[in-house]
Amino acid sequence: MTNNATQPKLFKGSDLNVNPSQICNQALSIVRRLSTKKFAAYLVGGAVRDLILKIEPKDFDIVTDATPTQIKKIFLSSKIIGRRFQIVHVQQDKKIFEVSTFQSKEMIEETSPVGNSKKIVQNTERFFDGRLSIIKEDAFRRDLSINALYYDPLEDKIIDFTDGVADLNKKHLRILGSPGNRFREDPVRILRVIRVSAKLGFTIPPKIEKQIKKNLNLLKDVSKARLFDEILKTFLLGYGLNALKVMKEFNGLNIFIYDNPSRIRSKNTAKLYDILLASTDLRVRQKKYVSPHFLFAVLLWPSLMKEISKVNNKKFTVRKTLEIASRKLFDKESLLVSIPKRYVFKILDMWRMHVQLLMPNPKKVDVILKHRSFRSAYDFILIREAVGEDLQNLGVWWTEIQNYVGIDHENSIHKKNLKKASYLLNTEFYN
Repeated sequence: MTNNATQPKLFKGSDLNVNPSQICNQALSIVRRLSTKKFAAYLVGGAVRDLILKIEPKDFDIVTDATPTQIKKIFLSSKIIGRRFQIVHVQQDKKIFEVSTFQSKEMIEETSPVGNSKKIVQNTERFFDGRLSIIKEDAFRRDLSINALYYDPLEDKIIDFTDGVADLNKKHLRILGSPGNRFREDPVRILRVIRVSAKLGFTIPPKIEKQIKKNLNLLKDVSKARLFDEILKTFLLGYGLNALKVMKEFNGLNIFIYDNPSRIRSKNTAKLYDILLASTDLRVRQKKYVSPHFLFAVLLWPSLMKEISKVNNKKFTVRKTLEIASRKLFDKESLLVSIPKRYVFKILDMWRMHVQLLMPNPKKVDVILKHRSFRSAYDFILIREAVGEDLQNLGVWWTEIQNYVGIDHENSIHKKNLKKASYLLNTEFYN
């Protein structure tokens, strides 16, 4: 279907196996409230796509012909975000929903500071007579055809201007417009394509693949804070391992991990990342918490080992060496990604605790078991051992010791005859 099409394809949600019970009540409430105020309102994007594919959506984005100011007046617990393209964050029962105004020339004029910003009153019939051009223009501003579907849950109606339903049935990824131009307009679209491919198992067509490789470096020009958020979306939503595999095809890890490309592609580093993300995906499926700081603490571990090997001062303690190397690494990493300070502190805390676990002090075991970073540091020992590092079965020891809090651990620790913690850091393992 081309941009010149005058009429969309209309489907009943029930005919496409949309299950209303998978739509959260808060999103329905927002749509219903906008509708009672005589505005058009639709679920849009990935949520509609996932509903058709019988996947439980993670987020529900809503699009409407109400202006940001009008949306804010309707929902008191809301906040307008952005300057050039404003969206509204509407809070419902402690959840945040993105509500945006149709992106079209007409709506931009109506929402501009010099415009009238008048209320648009309509019913469904009048909407289809007078507003199709607005939703059509909004649709073709989106990145993928399968993300340009609009669902009215009150009418059980899906609007498809881009043949997105057909592409879903064919498992076809199609960018709306020239892939190269769309990536240059917003390089983050590259990560969105990778995420959709990883999540749905859709193959990236050669034409798009070529443009990803050509424009990948443009991600370095993206806001470092925004890139951090996009990385979390890529690896912490349950399909991180698949996303990693797709990312590797484009040699994309150096976009957000400061290290030598050959080290990132080394066999042991690859295994570390695979185990990390397989474990993370499992936790998501089990509806367990996954933490950004743990993700980056493990992703950056091979880079940290390289920095530790550079310190090369035998007079320094392991703790001091770790502090110096960590500071240098974060200075370099900040050139690529802006990791919020709260996560940097947690990463450092986890690494420090990890070193303590490598050389347990019998007098501090009970205190260590209660430390806020014990669990993540302990989990990392299990991951490193799964990769194949020789940590002298410390994973088993710390697993067993957790069942015997309060006993005398001194003899059992001495019997292990552990090597120095500096040896157990294994700085050459990920070369």
